[in-house]
Amino acid sequence: MGGDSSALFWTLVATQLTGIASTFVTRLSEGGRHQTTCQRFFFASLSLIGFATIVALILGSKYWLITGTTVSIMAVASTLEVKDSHSKWC
Repeated sequence: MGGDSSALFWTLVATQLTGIASTFVTRLSEGGRHQTTCQRFFFASLSLIGFATIVALILGSKYWLITGTTVSIMAVASTLEVKDSHSKWC
């Protein structure tokens, strides 16, 4: 069981790092010629993280909370509108 748990853990770590990286790459590519490719990579990663969360829930793993948090971070980071630092909040 220890080997299976370790394999699950490292698979989820790799999946989460890919998801977070895709979020930042997609944000950085806005307006660039690779924007569409990066957006497709992001949505594939988001789907993978969502699937990993469901699998972790089904397996009764305690890792579902971390993958669920990653989905939330990806959703917020992808939709967050960042304006210049001199703009007002209102």
